[in-house]
Amino acid sequence: MNQKAVLFHLLKIVASEKSISLDLSQSGLNELPEEFFELTHLQNIDLGFNHLTELQSDICKLDNLITLSLRDNEIEKIPDDVNCLSNLVSLDLSGNQISELPPSIQQLDKLKKLDLRNNPRLSIPLEVLERTDDPAFILETYFASHLLPLHEAKVLLVGQGGVGKTALVRRLIHNLPPDETQGKTDGVDIRNMNIDISNSAKDQTDSIRLNIWDFGGQGIYQATHQFFFTSRSVYLVVMNARTGEQESRLQHWLKLAGSLSNNAPTIIVVNQQDEHPLDLDERELKYKYPNLLHVIYTSCVTGEGIEELRRAISEVLSQLPHIHDRFPLEWFELKKKLELMSDNYITYEQYTEYCKEAGINKEKDQYSWVNILHELGVVLSYQDDRRLEGTHVLNPNWVTDGVYRILSSSQLALNKGILTQKLLDDILNSHNYPHHKQHFIVGMMQKFELCFLIPGSDRKYLVPDLLPNGMKEDVESEFFRDNPCLKFQCYYEEFFPSSILSRLMVRMMTHLDRDLSWRNGAVLHFDDNRALIQADIDSRRIFIYVTGMESTRRSLLNSIRMQLQEIHYTFSDLSVSEEIPLTGYSEMTVSYQELCNHVKRGRENYYNGKLDEEFNVNELLNGIESKEMQLERQLQLKLLDEYNLEELKQVCFELNIEYENLPTTKTAMSRELVRTMARRGRLLDLKGAIM
Repeated sequence: MNQKAVLFHLLKIVASEKSISLDLSQSGLNELPEEFFELTHLQNIDLGFNHLTELQSDICKLDNLITLSLRDNEIEKIPDDVNCLSNLVSLDLSGNQISELPPSIQQLDKLKKLDLRNNPRLSIPLEVLERTDDPAFILETYFASHLLPLHEAKVLLVGQGGVGKTALVRRLIHNLPPDETQGKTDGVDIRNMNIDISNSAKDQTDSIRLNIWDFGGQGIYQATHQFFFTSRSVYLVVMNARTGEQESRLQHWLKLAGSLSNNAPTIIVVNQQDEHPLDLDERELKYKYPNLLHVIYTSCVTGEGIEELRRAISEVLSQLPHIHDRFPLEWFELKKKLELMSDNYITYEQYTEYCKEAGINKEKDQYSWVNILHELGVVLSYQDDRRLEGTHVLNPNWVTDGVYRILSSSQLALNKGILTQKLLDDILNSHNYPHHKQHFIVGMMQKFELCFLIPGSDRKYLVPDLLPNGMKEDVESEFFRDNPCLKFQCYYEEFFPSSILSRLMVRMMTHLDRDLSWRNGAVLHFDDNRALIQADIDSRRIFIYVTGMESTRRSLLNSIRMQLQEIHYTFSDLSVSEEIPLTGYSEMTVSYQELCNHVKRGRENYYNGKLDEEFNVNELLNGIESKEMQLERQLQLKLLDEYNLEELKQVCFELNIEYENLPTTKTAMSRELVRTMARRGRLLDLKGAIM
């Protein structure tokens, strides 16, 4: 829309004076015409995704405004008298070039939402900016009288066991050769060191404290990495030059780090270069992984490449967003108190006392700061999870050590992954893990889908990763080989997270047949239907077979697909192709999405070139899902792809659905909203609202 067309549109609204909302997003505006400020009756204005460089002070004439969005423009300054917009409830200034805020913004007493994210020149900590529903907290932090830079970051070392991560840490911190008596790392080992980085804004060098997290590479530990991966971090993916790229599973670790950390900056360290020189295709790797910034070749024995690695880490840290952000002095006092305490855990009430001692008295601020301390890895706090409420962990090692002791227990493996209270007492010593705190550790494992309470049992849990290794001989033949069944596959195009199947078992625990399931396979029961789910790590595929009543087996398949879909969304950029075997050719498959595209284009048949044969599209799709199921999946995918939590709540409001009764996470709320609308026969209403 050009400037004249915009002006014409404005004049029409001025003439009618009926509409209270105006949407001029993506209109190509580089300035606001004078006529715009005559629209004093407007309550809601969206000026997002334009080219505005200035917000004129005349904006204050629009004193009836309730919501104002200026996201993704090029605005550098907010008018000094912005407080005249006294009715403003929501202000979105994200994605601009704002470098400072006027003090008068604190006088917007009705403001309930303030979004200042993605303003790179505004030195408010990212963890504070994320709390968009607490404008007072954001502004109090910004205008605090004493602010200091945090100058702290994580470096996380990941890779296969035995590639030399611990020896690398020893060289980085102490410049010492490997300790030959050092065994494998169990769980995670955390060390500290200081490193200098450049601060170009002040033309100086700053000292940064690095918290170096050395993760054990054993497969049983990989699912726990999700406890600690955060965006304020740099990742070192370590591989062994002697064993090579394939055996070091370089691509797997690059994908895992990127998926769990929203593509945080990464450095590949090729270790033991002195034993077997290796030359990686750096150009190809950087093309495939845009977050990969350096490839450094080292030897922990000779010290080769270690100084180059230090320089690379320093350079990456200096470019981290928010690395120079400043925090209030009171927050540093609180952080120091928590870090120096000898206790492994405290109650929330104890935490609030420390807050008051540090000068943080408001309940909302106390709640906000504990979440930020959690995001930074100072404490682990899950007061919003009923399984974990009441405990605030001061030493993350206390949690990780407890979890790793359980996961690596030979007794638990011999008991086929079934964790009883007696076993828990044997595994966790009572001095560090008193009886009343043991179930907090188990609660952490439940939260991260590492175990589940066996239905109908008295505190017995199953850890799927410790199930027996192989499938029972009669499982496939008894239920699936000789019976008609639905067949379905998920193909992971580049990266297959090893935790997916165990997490699926946890989510579908009420239907899991524990006696027939094993580490890489699950058998589910639902009414008169059975499902066999097998994970093949080498081919990066999950195979699904569903047998039983023809009228209901599609529902079981649909439930499995929905749960897998939600698990997939916890990994960023995970490429998964759902595939359907062709009728009469169980080894040949077609992409589910390709069939859906055929339906959209009105094509009745799918042609397979290798077989030189056509297949009816509707017959292939109807074999796995009804029209209603297909619509449910399309709607859930739409909600997951394009709606955030606040927008989901707005959809619920518009459809007269009480979102307070729905789950509080985005994926679970999306699923329940679709299911609720399906139960009420209102899927078409939902489609009309979001498509």
